[in-house]
Amino acid sequence: MLPFAVFLNDNRAEAQLDSRLALYALVVLVLGVVTVAVADRLRGASARERAAVVFAVAAFAFFHYQLALSLAELVGIPADAGTVELVLWLVLFAAAIAVAVRLSRHPAAWNYVAVAGALLLALPVIQYGAFEAGASDATGSVDEETRTPGAGLETSSKPSAPLPERRPDVYFFLLDGYARADQLESTLGYDNSGFLRSLEGRGFRVHDAATAAYPATFLSLASTLSMEYSAPPGEVGEYAPFYDAIEGDNETVRAFHGLGYRFVFATDYSSFDCADEVDLCLEAEESGIDVLIGERETAILRAAPLAEVLPAVGVHASPLTGYLTPESVVERVEAERSDDPVFVYSHILAPHPPYRYLPGCELKTDLTNPSLIYWGEGEGSGGEEYTQAVECINRSLLASVDTILERRRDAIIVIQGDHGPKFGIDFQRPLSEWSTVELQQRLPILNAQRLPSSCSGTDARAELAVNTFRYVLGCITGRPPDPLPPRHFMVDLDQGMVERVDEAVLVPPNR
Repeated sequence: MLPFAVFLNDNRAEAQLDSRLALYALVVLVLGVVTVAVADRLRGASARERAAVVFAVAAFAFFHYQLALSLAELVGIPADAGTVELVLWLVLFAAAIAVAVRLSRHPAAWNYVAVAGALLLALPVIQYGAFEAGASDATGSVDEETRTPGAGLETSSKPSAPLPERRPDVYFFLLDGYARADQLESTLGYDNSGFLRSLEGRGFRVHDAATAAYPATFLSLASTLSMEYSAPPGEVGEYAPFYDAIEGDNETVRAFHGLGYRFVFATDYSSFDCADEVDLCLEAEESGIDVLIGERETAILRAAPLAEVLPAVGVHASPLTGYLTPESVVERVEAERSDDPVFVYSHILAPHPPYRYLPGCELKTDLTNPSLIYWGEGEGSGGEEYTQAVECINRSLLASVDTILERRRDAIIVIQGDHGPKFGIDFQRPLSEWSTVELQQRLPILNAQRLPSSCSGTDARAELAVNTFRYVLGCITGRPPDPLPPRHFMVDLDQGMVERVDEAVLVPPNR
């Protein structure tokens, strides 16, 4: 249990790992019990105690692969030299087993290992418990500076006039990592104007200065769907409320439910699941992807050498276990919906890595290279694959928009990114180490909105992702949107700290 308790405490903010950790810990516990029982049956009580000591040390050492990585880094071995690090870990693991075998010969060591193990287990458990208690006390606290006085989200869904008999369907296409047009041009030399003109021809307003409030998916989307700046400056705390917001526990979904809408949640990102608030869950369709384990399992396996070994035997990890496209989402919604209006939130992990498209927009079957966190270089293959993904997802978006409008001419459609790319950017660092160019790459996003002409958001605050659904709900209910002022934040994921960004660095030159 100790390795998993240590892992849970080290990653305590990411509560999404909790339930599966218990399952993996149980598997190791069962293996330990079987080992001890076999030793007892074959060689008696003395062998049982010795087997318990050796197994405990082996389990602890097995899940401390990071120690080998740290030692390799200390002596100057490159971080990607997997074979060297694996050999170093094997040496350390063998040494630990040899020491455990010798110690297990002495009866005094049996009690010592049991007491030491209990004490070591207690420390991360107590630390995790204290963190959970503190996070619960802090939940929901938002710096007043990040709010608009009297915004009144609780009443945002109440109409100021009778609702029309037929309320428009609302489609929200979230494309992960989709940058704003000027940043695509400056970072990659890619001209996205043709796609944007096509959207404008279909009644969209494209916001040329659109920005996200946060540079990371879980914070950015939680802010958009909660219609507020949900992570003020300071310690982030527990991640679970942000994930819950993305999966349906948010002000936007509550407002739509209050208006008689059904909430459809569709995603191909393995980190997100359909929560209780979801009325219709659209999961990714498996499409021959060579993946057997997902992103969460990978996070656990990185504590052991399995993260290096499994790919060599054909077991791969990816945040994608199947494909979802805007077109498939629309078709499945139309096939499975009721007569009630729908709010469709479709989160598609494109153009974000792992890049899914080959030239010609053929889908890849191997999505393990590059990984979720490796963007590559803007002037190299990373930039080429990213722009390939932009071109292919653009094609799919236009087709899906045409399908929606053929059937629901009054539909409200929002196409938006959650943050920009990070070519050549090290994310694990404080705001003081980010350059203006890097901030301008990461925070500007695509934001195109097709709203009824009678209520189209034309003021500058409509370009802020945090205000998207204030405007959308305002269009449906007839209430003024009451938009929030611009606020932008940087998060140091290594330290779990949020800092306020000077808005002036994000103002486009033509403003």
